[in-house]
Amino acid sequence: MNNITSLLMSSRFFAMILSGSLAVITGNILRQSILLLVTYRLLADSNQAFLWGSILGALYFIPSFLFSTLAGELADKIPKAQFFRITRAWQVAICLLMASTLLQEIPNIYILAASLFLMATHDAFFSPVRYALLPEYLSKEKLVLGNGILEATTLISIALGIGFANLIDYPGGNIIIALLILTFSISAYMFSLWIPTKKVFDRTPIQIKLNIFSAIQSNIDNARQNPHIWQSILGITWFWFIGYSLMLQFSNYVKYNLYCNAEVAMAFNISYTLGLAFGSLICHNLVKNKLNGRFTPLSLFTIAIFGIHLWFGSRTFGHSTDQLMGMGEFITTLSGWRLLTDVFFLAAAGGVLIVPLYSIIQRLSKRNHCSRNIASLNIIASIGMGAAAILQTIFISSLNMPFIHYIGLLFLASGILGFYTLKNIPFNQAKLTIARILTWLLRIEIEGAEHIIKANRKLLIIANHVSYLEVPLLAILLPRHMMFAVNTEIAKWWIVRLVTPFTNTFPIDPMNPYGVKALINKVNEGRTCIIFPEGALSRTGKIMKIYEGTGLIAEKTGADIIAINIKGVESSILAPHRHNYCTTHYFPKVKISISKPFNLPKTNLHGKEKRAFLSQEVYQKLIFQSYQNKSKGHLIEEIYQAKSRFGSNKIILEDITGSSLSYQQLVTKMHVLALALKNKVPEKNHLGILLPNTNANVVTFFACQVQGVIPAMLNYTAGKNNIASAIKTAQINTVITSKAFIEKANLAEIIAHISPLVKMIYLEDVAQKISLTQKIKGALMGLTWPLVKGKPLCPNAPALILFTSGSEGTPKGVVLSHLNIMANIRQVLETVDIGPKDRMFNPLPMFHAFGINVGTLTPIFGGIFTFLYPNPKHFSQIPNVIYEKNITVMMGTNTFLAAYHKCAHPYDFNTVRLAVTGGEKLADETKRIYAEDFGIRILEGYGSTECSPVISCNTPLYQQTGSVGLTLPGIETKLTPFPNRKNAFELAVKGDNVMMGYLLASDPGMLQPPENGWYHTGDVIEQDPQGYVHIVDRVKRFAKIGGEMISLSQVENVIQSCWPNFQHGLVTMRDDKKGEKIILVTTNPNAQRADLIHAINQSGLNNLSLPAVIESISEIPLLGSGKIDYVRLKSLAQSLFEQNQMADVT
Repeated sequence: MNNITSLLMSSRFFAMILSGSLAVITGNILRQSILLLVTYRLLADSNQAFLWGSILGALYFIPSFLFSTLAGELADKIPKAQFFRITRAWQVAICLLMASTLLQEIPNIYILAASLFLMATHDAFFSPVRYALLPEYLSKEKLVLGNGILEATTLISIALGIGFANLIDYPGGNIIIALLILTFSISAYMFSLWIPTKKVFDRTPIQIKLNIFSAIQSNIDNARQNPHIWQSILGITWFWFIGYSLMLQFSNYVKYNLYCNAEVAMAFNISYTLGLAFGSLICHNLVKNKLNGRFTPLSLFTIAIFGIHLWFGSRTFGHSTDQLMGMGEFITTLSGWRLLTDVFFLAAAGGVLIVPLYSIIQRLSKRNHCSRNIASLNIIASIGMGAAAILQTIFISSLNMPFIHYIGLLFLASGILGFYTLKNIPFNQAKLTIARILTWLLRIEIEGAEHIIKANRKLLIIANHVSYLEVPLLAILLPRHMMFAVNTEIAKWWIVRLVTPFTNTFPIDPMNPYGVKALINKVNEGRTCIIFPEGALSRTGKIMKIYEGTGLIAEKTGADIIAINIKGVESSILAPHRHNYCTTHYFPKVKISISKPFNLPKTNLHGKEKRAFLSQEVYQKLIFQSYQNKSKGHLIEEIYQAKSRFGSNKIILEDITGSSLSYQQLVTKMHVLALALKNKVPEKNHLGILLPNTNANVVTFFACQVQGVIPAMLNYTAGKNNIASAIKTAQINTVITSKAFIEKANLAEIIAHISPLVKMIYLEDVAQKISLTQKIKGALMGLTWPLVKGKPLCPNAPALILFTSGSEGTPKGVVLSHLNIMANIRQVLETVDIGPKDRMFNPLPMFHAFGINVGTLTPIFGGIFTFLYPNPKHFSQIPNVIYEKNITVMMGTNTFLAAYHKCAHPYDFNTVRLAVTGGEKLADETKRIYAEDFGIRILEGYGSTECSPVISCNTPLYQQTGSVGLTLPGIETKLTPFPNRKNAFELAVKGDNVMMGYLLASDPGMLQPPENGWYHTGDVIEQDPQGYVHIVDRVKRFAKIGGEMISLSQVENVIQSCWPNFQHGLVTMRDDKKGEKIILVTTNPNAQRADLIHAINQSGLNNLSLPAVIESISEIPLLGSGKIDYVRLKSLAQSLFEQNQMADVT
């Protein structure tokens, strides 16, 4: 700013700028008022208006073409200040002619056209001398700044002129315009007298050529002798070609495309002009006196980006009534501001484009030839503007192409020219320029780029592949020159060819071993190679099948490997399968995560098994990097991200009441309920939730997160004593529930028991007291919360309290943070093949980790529709609900799945493609009958409430019968050898999903975090060489009989295989002789000990494993989650055993 002020303080520079500005204001008042008169007053038909618009445009450009050569000759031979004053006097005469027709009742359109032609002739003589004056008075160091001020003041003057021209629509407007143009033109002449005169450098006689075309050719040939001058002329011409196309038709575009009045047309003209002025002024700070074309590609790309955005916005602008929209209504629309902003920034990019190019022409021109080079520029620019007018006439009037489509093609061409101009700047500068554009446009974040810099020369990079954008992004943004190994078909894509100057491509068929060998040789030569191991674009947005060639190349070359995950590109328009997993974003935010270098582990496997192992390792690395790159923030921030990713109107929840919720409805309701609860529950308190699987439960859960209250999910099947214990352990002061639910679930006794301990809130009462103000405020918050939230919310804060079943005593509270929950959700979504096209059925209660985190929150954050069912024990009704709702993914424990099978019609599960189970071991029989009867794969997982809850899971890609799958990405395991059992280990895990800690009944309200972050699961596992986890027992589910440790889980498995159609459970009782004895409780009424002896012997188990007592009952007691309730089972077994003993005695 100080530089600008000091330059303007120069009297000669100030006089030149002020006189020129007044002249420009005058010219634009004249030009714009003529266009407005023709469009809005003299002509009513749109075709005639477009035709006259093109004619007037041609009249405006022709003089520049005819007289620019002569103007340049005169400006170089006559003292420039004197020539400047002559042009000022000439303008006064033209304004007198224009004023004469304006004072008539109906201005003559032909005199208006003649005035426009004469003013254009004046401009043809005025422009060369005006630009040629700058080098006369400014040093080379100040030339860019001087040009910037000249352009900015010119454009501000244009805006003022356009603004004044709109006075013609007011009463007496013709007289006002006449007075203005006369006043400004005379003032411009007066100020021109202050400009001092300097001597002429070229004193040779003027030779005026009558052959205009010969004179023009001579002038242009002279300019072409210097390629930098010529390229600058072409660059400026292209911008004015686009700019003139816009300015020529702004009035018609606004009236016939947007259906707005002249005031809106004025706003567009002013926005364009101010944008040019802004770009011209900031150009000095960008260029910093380094005159070269390095900003040319950037400017052209920016013009293309905002221009195409303008094209999209114009197509969707929604006003189409008979009455034209006024300025007052236009500025109240978001899309209106968007269009004005697009025009402003594409014009600003034009300012950044042309100012350095003008300075290049001035600096590189000889002093006695500067005006003629400016004249050559004007000629070429005139040809460009004339071509713009002619092309508009052809495309718009003759071919009936809408103007906005025509201009959209020009913006697209600007982007293509941006790529073409890259060849004129050094390679590294071109790469840096495009990187800056992409980084700004896509808000790119890169984590770990230093790992590539520090890696060995022999480097193999593996990356995910969901769109056509990965190749150009990685080629331009990564710090090394890369070689891409791409599928032979992908190598033919236009976008891959587009980035060929920045990288090398190595077409390869992933199934061709010779191609793999050739690539191995390239890597061994020290080439950094990028491979997309999937071999094709992902159709799910996740990592798909990995081809074996990647692992083979890594193993054969011994190269360092780096895994890269690119997040965000999957929603771009260049992701062909994006509709399978998200909505489209034209400019998505992109985040690139780069791992540290690593090597694949050595293995003793051979052949197919070795290749499969290496591919699995590559898959695991890609999955882990993808997990690392996903956001794991506060639940409220994440729900808004999901809303943006999958669409506000996507239906995400439905329950048994028939009500459904979209993302927008969910966030609105949660804000409304949060406002309603604000004065009822203090912030950071623990709020007990006693609700079934319904939408109301989900809304209440998220309302707690908004309000800063920590929800504690109470298990209404646990009995009144356990619920009371949970309330005391978590120091819950308030419980929210529903009167209807209490009545239907017969919970009156429980409510009566806990009412003295807590304050009860009923949703029905809350709903009745919600005010209109709260509803409006909640709706506004639902729409604007991301904009007004302020600083990011803390993901490490507590988000949820769940309670254990109490199998080891009183229930313990498990405190999970937002990070814990989101980490596990991301782990599951990255691993399991489920997505927005799926429809999930969740009958598991939300007081259980499997029910709330896997069955409810995971689908919400994954864009998956979920039907919430309140009771998993409705065995006969559930199959029909699954059929009616077209469910594709169902879930439940082994017990529930087996029960559904018995009640299901063969067609009920027709649409189901996956069943997910956990909580208890999946019986082989259950897996078999689902596969045979329904054609459904059951994927067994394993977890614990303390781990939010999933630890491992089988997937369609990697599964093994009898196992619970591979551990999820981001989970560390620690295996402690288990005594008296070969290859058995006690499992401990650590990761972002591991709980914050326990709340214990012995120390209520005090958090007990896991030691060093490790959670000891209490499970005994076996792990095979491929990493699959097999659960073999619980540490605490062993019986010590005669000094031998007997696994109850193993014995249960044998009994289940013996009687697969019944349920069984084993408990222990004290035995005076052997220490403990095993009691079998079964639903098999005909259970015979002889059958068990045979099964135990066949299994190879110790005879001590044989149950000492068999008790038959009608139903095994279950927890709400579907697992066996061993506490109640043991109590029941003891009771039955004692009754049978009493009967034997009597």
